[in-house]
Amino acid sequence: MVNNNFRVGNDFQKKNMKYIGNIFWILWERAISNLGSLLVAIFVARYLGPQDMGILNYSIALVALIVPLSQLGSEQIIFNRVALNPEKGTRLMLVTRGLRFLSFLFLSLILIAFLLYKQKPFELIVITCVVLLSRYYLIQDVYRLFFNATHKARKNAMSAQVSLVLSLLLRLALVFIKAPLIFFSFPYFLNSFLSYKIRKSQFSKEPQALACKKIDFNSSIKYWKYSLKVGIPLALSGFSVIVYTRISQVIIGDYYSFHEVGIYNAAVTISQAWAFIPMAVITTLFAKILKRKGVAFESGISAIFLSVVIVSIPFLIILYIFSEYIMLFSYGSDFKEAAQYIFILSMSSFIALLSFFSSRIIVFLGGYKYIFFKTFIVCVINLLLNYYLIPVYGLMGACISTLLTELISLFFGSILFKNGKVLLLFLRSFLAFTSIKEIFSDESK
Repeated sequence: MVNNNFRVGNDFQKKNMKYIGNIFWILWERAISNLGSLLVAIFVARYLGPQDMGILNYSIALVALIVPLSQLGSEQIIFNRVALNPEKGTRLMLVTRGLRFLSFLFLSLILIAFLLYKQKPFELIVITCVVLLSRYYLIQDVYRLFFNATHKARKNAMSAQVSLVLSLLLRLALVFIKAPLIFFSFPYFLNSFLSYKIRKSQFSKEPQALACKKIDFNSSIKYWKYSLKVGIPLALSGFSVIVYTRISQVIIGDYYSFHEVGIYNAAVTISQAWAFIPMAVITTLFAKILKRKGVAFESGISAIFLSVVIVSIPFLIILYIFSEYIMLFSYGSDFKEAAQYIFILSMSSFIALLSFFSSRIIVFLGGYKYIFFKTFIVCVINLLLNYYLIPVYGLMGACISTLLTELISLFFGSILFKNGKVLLLFLRSFLAFTSIKEIFSDESK
């Protein structure tokens, strides 16, 4: 009896170590990716200056608008499917590659035609084409979702390190040889392309890699129909999110200049640099509690909410106190104006994390249509706020618009779903500081 109890306890400890290890590898991957990118972005920004950085950021913001529409909700659908049933999730992941390709091609042609119609500078159009190509491989890199959902984030970390280091070295080399602005778009392609190829090669060795070969034509059509039915609301929801996170840069560029876009993006970059840490907590722990039911599931949700809050608070305090020093030390005096926007944007990033997790819960509970209508309404509100506040208050107006939008998305966007169930789980987390242990409770009980 004692040996059986010891064996059960030992197995339970191994399971928890598996999840903790997965958090570590996700953190490691994103730390390398985010911190490495941040340092090099700062180095590049010092070389290019606010004006040229603004052109590059403007192009990235435009391309970002079509990414969620091309993904067709795959980020959430595939992750949830693979976490619950790796074989079926893999079939969905592989069969829908063609669907994502067609949607991306169609939207890319529309974007390029729009730039030509608006007679945008040739330099901007070339940069946009290269960034588009890089985002294609990002859209097709669903292998990252597979490894995260199956707690094999170490493989993502390995591929991310290789591709990122090479792309960062290319950026540094471009600065060293004093290359023109257009060439600074190529590292984005290199990073996405290498990550995709390495992860695809790693996935080919997984047992589930053969799943696609077992699917006939009729089953493939069924998966396509399912992806369109479930994915379109999520894609439009994701598009709405990108609109209210990126549209401010587009409006700033059109209403003021690319210089202001560069200043604003510098503040956004610093304010979001820490967010990968609580995001890793959400990604791993949510996958752990997906199979729970009833009170155990709800306790796990509250525990994750609380974990995100606890992890985020120290970063918010640091950015509030040292924002000016951080900006001067990193981007330099040319970008010192951005310091005044860092804290309010950091608060927006924090609330966006909570809102993101709330949306993941709603999707898991089947609220696809709710997410669509919620995000569409929030998007419209954000557009109205941006078009009113940016002309009046400039860059601060964009910051205020983002903060108000995230607050509306978190509280008012969640309160109507199942009588405010998600919002209540969030609020309950503050009353249960011991609830974190619930997420590592024995699922067999």
